[in-house]
Order: sequence, then C-alpha cells, then structure tokens
Amino acid sequence: MKKRIFSTLILVLLATSLLVACGPAKPDLSGTITIWHSLKDVEIEALNNVITAYQVDQPNVQFELLFVPDDDLRGKFETAAAVGEGPDILIGSDDWGPAMYDALLVADVSSLGSKVFNKIHAGALAEGSYKDVQVGIPYNLKGVIMYRNSDIIADAASSFDDLVTKAEAATSGDTYGALLEIGAFFSYGHLYGLGGSLMDAGGNPTFNTPEGEAWLEMLVTFAELGAEPWYTDNEVTLFKEGKAGIIIDGTWNLDPILQEIGDSLVIDPWPKGMSGFVQSKYVFLNANTSGAAADAALDFMAHMVSVDAQTSFAETDPGFLPVTDGVEVADSLRQQALTAMAGGVAFPVIPEMGVYWGPMETAIRTVVDEGTDPAVSLQTAYDSVVAALDEMHAGQ
Repeated sequence: MKKRIFSTLILVLLATSLLVACGPAKPDLSGTITIWHSLKDVEIEALNNVITAYQVDQPNVQFELLFVPDDDLRGKFETAAAVGEGPDILIGSDDWGPAMYDALLVADVSSLGSKVFNKIHAGALAEGSYKDVQVGIPYNLKGVIMYRNSDIIADAASSFDDLVTKAEAATSGDTYGALLEIGAFFSYGHLYGLGGSLMDAGGNPTFNTPEGEAWLEMLVTFAELGAEPWYTDNEVTLFKEGKAGIIIDGTWNLDPILQEIGDSLVIDPWPKGMSGFVQSKYVFLNANTSGAAADAALDFMAHMVSVDAQTSFAETDPGFLPVTDGVEVADSLRQQALTAMAGGVAFPVIPEMGVYWGPMETAIRTVVDEGTDPAVSLQTAYDSVVAALDEMHAGQ
C-alpha cells in the first residue's frame, strides 16, 4: 500500500514538473479579426502568409482583410470608428496614432507589455509612445540613411569631419564627393546626433541650444560641399549617374538607386555627430474592439512582431525591413540599412510637430543662404514655435 501511494505521488510530482517546465498553455482564441489596410500586392501576400502561420496555433481565429486606397484609409477609419464601427485592426501611418488616440478612436496597447516591446526597434516603438501610453506598435521600418558609392569614396566615414575630408578629396571635375540634403526632414536627425533635440515629450522646443547652433553650422558645411540639395532630388539624380560619392536619402529609394549603382552601392552607419529619422508602418487597435475580440486582435498584433512573423514578412517582401531584433535578412544592403537605422532617432509624430516645419525651414535657409547668425535664427524660430504652440493649446 505504501509502495502504491509512493508511486502515485511520484507520478503526480512528475506531471506537476512537466506543467511547470512547459509553462501555461497558450489560450485558445476565437472570432474574426477584421483588418483594414492599403498594402501593396507583395505586402498583402506577406501578411496572408503570416496569418496562415498564426492560424496553425489559433485555428478558431478567422480574418477579414479590406484594402482601402491610401488616400482614403484614414478618413474611412475615422468615420467608422467615430460611430463605434470599423475594423479591429488598422494598418496605417505612424503619425496617425496620437491624433486618433486623442479622438478616442484607437486604444492603448500597453497591455502587450515588455515581452513584446523589448524586442522592437526602440526608435520605431517610441513613435507610438504618447501621453504615457502606447497607441500602437510598428511592424516594419523605413527611414533616412546614408548611401555611398564605393567607386568614388572607398571607405565609410567615422565622423562628420572625416566625411568632409573624404568628400573634399573625392571632389573633382563634375564629380562631387558628397551632396547632403539640407531640408529639415532629412537633416533634423543630425541635431540629435550632435547631442541636441528638437522638442521634449510634451512638444516644447529644445533646439535653441549650442547643439542647435552646431547643427545649423553643419548644414552650412553641407552647402559648401556643392550643389543645392533642397528637396530637389538633384543629389539623388547625380548619385545615380555616378557623379556623387555620398548622399542622404530614404530607404524607400533603395531599389531605384541600386538599379543604377549596382555592386558599388553601400549603406553606411551614421558617422559620429550625424543621425537620421526612423519611421515605420503602424498597427492600431480600434478603441471600439473589446472583450474576446480585443484579446484575439492584441494576440495577433504581438504575433506580427515575433521573430517568426518578421522573418516571414522579410522572406516574402524584398523591400521589407524588420522592426524586431534578431531577424536575419538575406539581402546585404537591407542588413546594412538595418544597421544604420539602429543609430537613428524616432520621427516625432505628436500633433505639435506640425508647428515646427515652417519656423525651422526658415531658420535653416536664413543661416545657409543669407549668412544669419545661427543663434539669431534659432531664437526667431523658437519664438515662432512657442507662439504657435500657445495658440494651438489655447484652442484645445
């Protein structure tokens, strides 16, 4: 009798040990997740592959996808969500989140927790951090990077000063060593690379500093290196023609540039003192989705940024740049882009960002084109931004 009791106890202990070792079973979810998007054909194929893999673990979860043209997607979602309708999940632009959260149209997804967030690119995730909540999660990357033609400049620059030295040495005849975009969107990142910043978390200006002055002085040097790279694509055209050694542009132009430059194309990590914006496509949860439907939607959102799903996205879509750490991509240039964007900074998507463009573009132009003292131009921009913010907040 004692032996039988002892044997039974052993079996119970073994079973308990196995349960502890395996951890809690993943809950069975059910229902239909509706997703609205404006993805292109290969992106839709990639998403469908990820859905198929997800349904192996969650066979009772079904999906309904609706394509909406990009120009119509946000408006259609906002109209539907405002009356308690719309999809469970919206895939859209990173800069939609804060405004839609303020309008009570998308939900806080902070419940996904550090287990999900810790593996996502910090800059991309930061775009969805707003008012101490997380208004969505990124699922791919795009951003501003530095392209180099290795036939013109053989080695990567270690610092901005090194870049200037290499560019000046490579400039000859109708070939420029470097043509660097001066416009605010492409150059804001360098302010952060120099240790400064554009604004704080509340949208208040923080650029009127010695680092801000150094940033404007850097842009003067950009202009001195040649041409007029003010949102004209002139530098991109010359780069494609093999007449420029280094340019700053977006990842969205990687394939067209590669077609022209070929094996000589390299994407460099940001030199010390420089950086670029990181952006991403975002996944949002409809604020009207609740209960079991929200559980399923959140679980799928977490799956979208898993290593397996991100690998699947990258394998299906040649232009996909994973947002999750530890995902390997076969294409060496995409890997170089990911390495470069690891040193990037989050693009500010809060509503206050809108009041910065005009004053900051004016500050850059007065310094670069007219020779105005950087401190004077920054003070003028600061005063303009503060006045615009006061007006903006007074109307809220």
